[in-house]
Amino acid sequence: MPESLLGTEVSIKVLVEDQLGASNSYTVKIEIPKPKEPEPEPVAPPPKLIPVIEVEETPENDGQWVLPIAEEKEPEIIINCTASIFSISARGQLDIRFSTEMLTTINLTQVNTTMIDIYIVPAENRHLSDGFNITKLNFTWNATEFYYDTLTIMLDFPNPSYVSILKE
Repeated sequence: MPESLLGTEVSIKVLVEDQLGASNSYTVKIEIPKPKEPEPEPVAPPPKLIPVIEVEETPENDGQWVLPIAEEKEPEIIINCTASIFSISARGQLDIRFSTEMLTTINLTQVNTTMIDIYIVPAENRHLSDGFNITKLNFTWNATEFYYDTLTIMLDFPNPSYVSILKE
């Protein structure tokens, strides 16, 4: 598309005429938007050193509070983290991929019991159908591996055919 047309409106006039001479004209207007400039990626400001003051009481200072020389430490930089389902295998292996490297030395038992809630949302309002039994969608899961940016969870469905019913 020619650069000169971007950000303009183009009108096309269409004349429809039959064999008896009756006619009607139509005007079609097409607005050609200019492409938006991509927004620059946010850049985290360089870390600044912040003073950390620790107050201590020691036997040598007769119960007086002593302010030691301030030590400077780098502040934590907090990164927004997102996660999405990367893959689900037919055998129930679910891989969740995070947008950044994660602290993977955590106890997987904690992941299983306190950190994640996994459930199925019935598609196409299936749960409103007559005879639908939501308890057949129950399943258990177990986090089995957490490496770099991927959490692997094994899903166990007692009624796997009920989860993905084929349409007739």
